[in-house]
Amino acid sequence: MFKSFIHNFMGLAGTKVTEKKEPPKPTLTRAEIEFVLVKLRDAQYKGSEFEMFFNVFNKLTNQIPK
Repeated sequence: MFKSFIHNFMGLAGTKVTEKKEPPKPTLTRAEIEFVLVKLRDAQYKGSEFEMFFNVFNKLTNQIPK
């Protein structure tokens, strides 16, 4: 039993541990960002929601590919 353990352990000694690659993050196209911006402009906002609208709108506007 000990020999079997040593044999299996030594077999693992030469193996290389590989890191898992993360899938690429999805990005929005210019047309998709512009669509969302148009829809955000058309919506009705209450006082407390306007600040969130403004922040999201600015972030999306800055993400438009040049």
